[in-house]
Amino acid sequence: MVLDEAKLKSLFLHLLRSAMWESEADTSLFPLSLHEWQWIFVTAERHTLTAVVYDAINALPEAIKPGTELMSMWKKIADSQEQECLRHLRTVNYLHGRLQSSGITPTVVKGLSLAVCYPHPRHRHTGDIDLFFGSVERKNIADRTVEEWGIPVERKLHDESIYMVGNVVVEHHGHLFQSHNLWVRTSARKRLQAALSSEEAYCQEDILGSDLTTLHPDLALLLLVCHSYKHVINSGIGLRQLADLALFLKKAHADIHPEVVARWASDWKMTGWTRCLMATLCKYLGMPSDYSPVEPGGDKDADVLMNEVWMTANFGQTDSRYVPVGGASANRKTTVRRLLHNYRLFAHYSYGEATGSLMLLVYIRLKECLNGRKSESSVIEN
Repeated sequence: MVLDEAKLKSLFLHLLRSAMWESEADTSLFPLSLHEWQWIFVTAERHTLTAVVYDAINALPEAIKPGTELMSMWKKIADSQEQECLRHLRTVNYLHGRLQSSGITPTVVKGLSLAVCYPHPRHRHTGDIDLFFGSVERKNIADRTVEEWGIPVERKLHDESIYMVGNVVVEHHGHLFQSHNLWVRTSARKRLQAALSSEEAYCQEDILGSDLTTLHPDLALLLLVCHSYKHVINSGIGLRQLADLALFLKKAHADIHPEVVARWASDWKMTGWTRCLMATLCKYLGMPSDYSPVEPGGDKDADVLMNEVWMTANFGQTDSRYVPVGGASANRKTTVRRLLHNYRLFAHYSYGEATGSLMLLVYIRLKECLNGRKSESSVIEN
């Protein structure tokens, strides 16, 4: 059966917007065939939005919902996501309390801090727990403290660390985000570090019943913008990353200072990318333009990004254009093809960051050749 993918993409976005903004879906767009519902299901899985889209589908009249078997599978995944969210919440509570008892206050970034922006927070996909410590020095203290508990901590590049608490992956960050932009001024880096050293950079927030430390919305937005660009230039982003940003702005827009956001974006050479993101959120995810702290870009920006979002889905993990085939040499060629494609499409939004990322990849590959073994290239590729 040949499916009308343009129609299904439009319908998928309609369901996603219905779930995000808690609006009623247009029942005239239904019913769908089994194959069409399966396409919706697989797409939701690719974008790690299965439980979120389930919320919209579950609100449909019974007569136009998917068949019982598919609906039961959807519910099972949504229920499983709720349990996973609770595991993450228990873990972050454990870490927050135990680190604080050692005189260290972790800041929860991304992940659970974004889940509370969703109408049904426990239905937002959970990956790992990201804890930020304000500086590399404090991150290193936190690493040693966790090791003293008997938990092995692996140090990664860019002053990041990773370990496991049960089945939950936890990452420590000493920098707010990775930047490879050689054109970012030293004064801009100092301004950010000064801001992160201030108590005003942090706030206490109720996250699913737990009192945890999070970033001030201005800084949280800077993190989301810069982190998304790192991924789009390397591997791609999916609809969940866009939904995270749109719902964060819905929740926090009244507390965001546009002039501060504009200054941070200028400092970190991210003005163009920020405008592109805002244009995409407004055009495709239905975000009110009032929520945007900057003037959104044009329709062309949104269309180009959205076309890639459909292809790459969740960080490029199911991008059929760049499936590694063959040995290490073939896989490296695939990586280069993907990076050059992304550079061509998105480098003009931040030439310094895009070029710096490619330069770092070249450095890593040269290091591999000199050492005669594979080094930590996953920092670029994932």
